[in-house]
Amino acid sequence: MNVSELVEKIEKIDGKPGVIRSVKIEHKVKERIPREKIRILYEPNEHMRQVHDLIRRWLRSQAKFPNYLPKSPVANIWPHRNNTNFYQVDIWNAYGSVTIDMLMQSLEMLGAFRGQIEHDIARLRFHFEDKCMAFEGGLAQGLPASTDLFNVCAAMLIDYETWRICRSMRIVYTRYVDDLTFSAGHHVFGWDTKRWLLRELRSGGFEQNFAKTTITQDLNATPVTITGLKLCGNGRIYVPRKYLIKLRGMLHMALKGAPIERDMVNGYMSVFWSGFGGRSEFPDLTATERHVWWLYRLYCGENIPSPDMISMSWTLRHAQQLHLFEDSV
Repeated sequence: MNVSELVEKIEKIDGKPGVIRSVKIEHKVKERIPREKIRILYEPNEHMRQVHDLIRRWLRSQAKFPNYLPKSPVANIWPHRNNTNFYQVDIWNAYGSVTIDMLMQSLEMLGAFRGQIEHDIARLRFHFEDKCMAFEGGLAQGLPASTDLFNVCAAMLIDYETWRICRSMRIVYTRYVDDLTFSAGHHVFGWDTKRWLLRELRSGGFEQNFAKTTITQDLNATPVTITGLKLCGNGRIYVPRKYLIKLRGMLHMALKGAPIERDMVNGYMSVFWSGFGGRSEFPDLTATERHVWWLYRLYCGENIPSPDMISMSWTLRHAQQLHLFEDSV
């Protein structure tokens, strides 16, 4: 599907694509100081979902689409398991930092406009501005194609040059949406190294979130948290309680009909039976883990007993039978 075909299919959708804009206030406590974070979410109607489904299929059909990105938190942490020094960077206001010019530049670098006429590219730009960008600027959070669009921008504008620098310094680099993780087996994250890495971030049009930047000098002394999961010095990955609470809330929202992608739910659930440190190595699940597992089976459409009635052997036996996550890890 080329640009002309994509635009024609978008314009032929029967109905008016629209969204419901809502403001969500998140209350958090950091270092004993209560804080409020305002998040603006866009919930699409059925016609807007059809538009974004077309955009996602068009993006993923591109030869240079970043399919190499980790599909789950487990897959993101796996390449770092043998290292001891970590530098973690969060992108400040990640979706809100993407402008329409950055998006169009990234798509051109992706090769999506090769051989297309200017008129069709201009029509596509109009539809992106109208159906993908937020009223307050940046990509609209909550719309189905937003994550793919952000990943394309970050891959084209950040990843490739950052990987080149990291390879020359024997640094492992992964990115899970807006979380950048750098690790090495030696002390390398001095001022010069951090300046080179952050220069690429800024040259791509993004800024560092200093409040969420962390450095771990010795993994053997202090476990590190990467995209919600804990990594120990012996390479073991385990699930902290915050991760389970977030996953439980995600499943509750999905069961109530909230627009949460199945790929995201599957990616978060993959830690339960990952063969490299997941819960399959531990025969005793906690009450919270049993509840999460029960919610997930309901989410998959199964009619099963309450979590208190599920034996541990039943849970682990059925976990091993599922093959939904082989691609994710």
